[in-house]
Amino acid sequence: MAVIDTIVYITMGTSGLRGINVSDPTHPVILRNFAMPGTTYDLVVDGDYIFTAAGDSGIRIVDIHNLDSMAVCGHYSLVNGGNIRHLAKFGNLLLASGDMNYLIFDISTSHTLTLRSNFELYNILGLSFQISGNYLYVASDSAGFAIFNIADLNHPTYIADV
Repeated sequence: MAVIDTIVYITMGTSGLRGINVSDPTHPVILRNFAMPGTTYDLVVDGDYIFTAAGDSGIRIVDIHNLDSMAVCGHYSLVNGGNIRHLAKFGNLLLASGDMNYLIFDISTSHTLTLRSNFELYNILGLSFQISGNYLYVASDSAGFAIFNIADLNHPTYIADV
């Protein structure tokens, strides 16, 4: 879910995305339902674009500059299968995870995904994550909480878990 000004964007699973006007919190209004391929699990908004974690459909990019003409304007498909279920944005980087794989994309060029790194983190399925400086913090169902040094995006280093 993301809140931008008075619009809330939510994922709707197999029904795609929904934009809701909450300018009057006592009377929210659905502005747009937008069907997406696959199942939409998570989203990140960057300017006029929504990046969606679309399960086995990879990552879809939706242009939202005009809600009446929302359109998929880009995507990243997983070559060897898998599911993208979680996304997080850190500056010009988009971190995606699913099936214990982590992908880091450069998103500095509007609606373009440029893969910077693709790695597995020691059988840790990330449920949520955060980047601070050179560290990736992962909340996991298998390890609880783990820390990785990602100064070298191609070779993340395990630090610790609890």
